[in-house]
Amino acid sequence: MAAPPGGQRAGREVTAPVAIDPTTANIARVHDAALGGRDNYAVDRQALAELLSAAPQTALAIRSVRRWLVRVTRFLAQQGVDQFLDCGAGLPTMDNTHQVAQRHNPDATVVYLDIDRATTEYGQALLAGRDRTFYLHADLTRPAEVLATPAVAARLDRSRPIALIQCGSLPYLDDSAQPAEVLAEYVDALPAGSFVALAHWWDPADGAGGSALARATEQAYQDGSLGAGRFRTRAEISALFGGLHILEPGLVEIDQWWPEGPSATPPTLAERLVLGALARKN
Repeated sequence: MAAPPGGQRAGREVTAPVAIDPTTANIARVHDAALGGRDNYAVDRQALAELLSAAPQTALAIRSVRRWLVRVTRFLAQQGVDQFLDCGAGLPTMDNTHQVAQRHNPDATVVYLDIDRATTEYGQALLAGRDRTFYLHADLTRPAEVLATPAVAARLDRSRPIALIQCGSLPYLDDSAQPAEVLAEYVDALPAGSFVALAHWWDPADGAGGSALARATEQAYQDGSLGAGRFRTRAEISALFGGLHILEPGLVEIDQWWPEGPSATPPTLAERLVLGALARKN
């Protein structure tokens, strides 16, 4: 696998083109570093180090979210869903949505989108030549534009159910971006029988240690080079689903969402500060 321009690959740095700024951290590459990937810059690894300094278990939480994505994508594919729109997808790393979905149904179509140009160009290069997997450069906060682009309109059949994936993307929208309204616009455009899979950083807001860690981590995101990252309350996250029917086991800590089996070790406090759910549009 080739590295993105300027990214780390096989332990070396590669010169970046002018269009890519290797001096500014990017959340997709920070997550890649947390997942153990090598497609990131030194500045991204520094941003991760800043987060870990404030909340040492953050990387474990990011990895837990990835495991949840694998489980929810597999569940959807096993239910016969064969169309996926993955918003704010970040860098293709390991166990991506298309790999999991197409493992169960080779005919599944997956469209990724991300607002970061370098991320999307790298994703497009990796997925070149695939006829059922595409990477789109787009702003997820503009649903009408996203759904009208040829990459989406020509490849996702809106007369049949579509799975909308928002896996850790909405925490990076501040309240001023109106994440509930953004999600509602997508849902309104989806056909009946479609699904929304959503994972979100959670503040228990109970005055205990989890809430303190959520607030400290959010502050580390906002004070650091990333400049964004919101932990929302259960009520705020639940409100994002609007009138959708949330499937069992409901909006839960993600390790409780159809786990592979009993865990050998309990989740860390940081891993517990992510809620996830799968909802259906009736």
